[in-house]
Amino acid sequence: MYAELIRNRAFMESATAPAWWAIVQDRGGSATASLDGEQALNAVLTRSLRLRVNSVESGQRVGIANGGYFGLPVVPGRTYQASFFAKASNGFTGPLTVSIEDAGGRRVHSTARVSGLTSTWQRFTATLRVPPGGKPSTNNRFVIGIDQQGGKPSEVAPGTSVWLQVVSLFPPTYNDEPNGLRPDMVEKLKALNPRFLRFPGGNYVQGLYDPSDPWGTRFDWKKSIGPIWTRPGHYNASWSYWSDDGLGLYEYLRLAEDLDATPVIGVFAGFSIDRQRIGNGREIVPEADLGPYVEDALDLIEYVIGPVTSPWRARRAADGHPEPFATPLIEIGNEDNARGGSSSYNAYRYARFHDAIKAAYPQITTIATTAVTSRPMEVLDEHLYSSPTSLAVQAHRYDTYDRNGPNIFVGEYAARRGNSQDISTGPLGYSLGEAAFMTGLERNSDIVTMASYAPLFSFVGQTQWGFNMIGFDPLTSYGGASYYVQQMFARNVGDQVLPVTSDGTGLFCSSTIQTATGEVHTKIVNTGNSPQSVRLDFAGSRASTARVQVLSDPGPEASNTLADPTRVIPRIVDLRGSDGSSATRSRRTRCPS
Repeated sequence: MYAELIRNRAFMESATAPAWWAIVQDRGGSATASLDGEQALNAVLTRSLRLRVNSVESGQRVGIANGGYFGLPVVPGRTYQASFFAKASNGFTGPLTVSIEDAGGRRVHSTARVSGLTSTWQRFTATLRVPPGGKPSTNNRFVIGIDQQGGKPSEVAPGTSVWLQVVSLFPPTYNDEPNGLRPDMVEKLKALNPRFLRFPGGNYVQGLYDPSDPWGTRFDWKKSIGPIWTRPGHYNASWSYWSDDGLGLYEYLRLAEDLDATPVIGVFAGFSIDRQRIGNGREIVPEADLGPYVEDALDLIEYVIGPVTSPWRARRAADGHPEPFATPLIEIGNEDNARGGSSSYNAYRYARFHDAIKAAYPQITTIATTAVTSRPMEVLDEHLYSSPTSLAVQAHRYDTYDRNGPNIFVGEYAARRGNSQDISTGPLGYSLGEAAFMTGLERNSDIVTMASYAPLFSFVGQTQWGFNMIGFDPLTSYGGASYYVQQMFARNVGDQVLPVTSDGTGLFCSSTIQTATGEVHTKIVNTGNSPQSVRLDFAGSRASTARVQVLSDPGPEASNTLADPTRVIPRIVDLRGSDGSSATRSRRTRCPS
């Protein structure tokens, strides 16, 4: 969702080589590219890329190229913003040329030049406009270097070095926000009518246990704010990739604001997942060492909602948001019942965070990630992943929950199948299991106050988890069948639950009413193997027509794809009857509301 197109823009992903960058030496030009730990931009970006020129004469070019994240998207008529830090030796002042071109360098889509380099770091910007006409493409690259192929060549002494750092390329972003997000992906979120946004995400909060650096792979929010050239990035050990942290705490908060959604922020609670099970408990922060992490959570809350009168509050203002953000809910950890984490969570970890937050910010609602007895629980987060059949059975999970207990947040749930790169969004048959489960969430919304499907986005062809809600590639995105189930539930809901009964086999139902208008929203999910004829009776109603949305397909394996993004989408039909009664036919793969 983060719109940056350059992969490893700050050269921090690898300590030994400029990962994802390649040397460019055209028509006899000669140069080398290497990481330089002696020419740091600042205290956090501790190395740069050094382009050392051996020779670059008239008609030649040397530089470095980046192919983006599995392709660099070029859309005719689009304007791109490039920026970078640079300095040079031997009195070289430029120009440096930046260009967007096809992967082989045969066709240049757009190019620009900048001059004025000195022996000290400076930031340069350039606008690259791709002419209209032609088709969008992804087999492209971004090149920056010394290009003597056109115009009067500049004097470049052999041995001249150019150092580069934070080489960035952005397409247009949502609302033209600096360091912003892809418009198509934000719009898909908005179309879901979300009431809250949970971030930065489950295991991403924790990182994985590393004996040499137990909590170094967690999301450190303080390193994710401010100008992008002050963010060191970190290795996301939970899912094995580098994050430059361009999508940081501030960007998440702005996204929640754009969505008009309440922030639900997970904080590190002293527990790092040890998937190899080599930690022998060392992945849990001892009680005596927990204090700095508690203070870190308090600093985060101060950054989010405090007035501009102290360092973290002032820092938020300096980042561009003087006014407080919406009051967040704070989730203390993530899945702290895993790997033996429950006992320490109950004994001291939850209590320390809960007490500190409540003392400083009594208006904050806290969320527990596993049941505790040491302190009150306002909200308990439960995660449910299973087969569609098992998930449908869970539709009755909350029918018997204690109404005097904590509210429930189903923070992650989905019907899923395996992990594979060829699985992005799921088939309709799996989404039906989710829809059946969701009728139970709606029926029990007096206690289930929040729920969120997970995971949200999946890069098609690079998927590590099956299934996901929204698929995307460098150019476009689409909603899977699960996306439209979520959308139908979110858009068709009242403010009061109505009792609903059904005598159909394999049917799951829920109903709500908008009390101000009398409008009734009823969901019916048929998970059976055959169509069913359904008679709908609305007690106390004299209505003769109803508007029906139907999500259906003849086959349960039907799914949306990049090539066919609208195969499974809601269809609208009108239903007629009399005196509050009407009839319809429900197929196995149908979810009307």
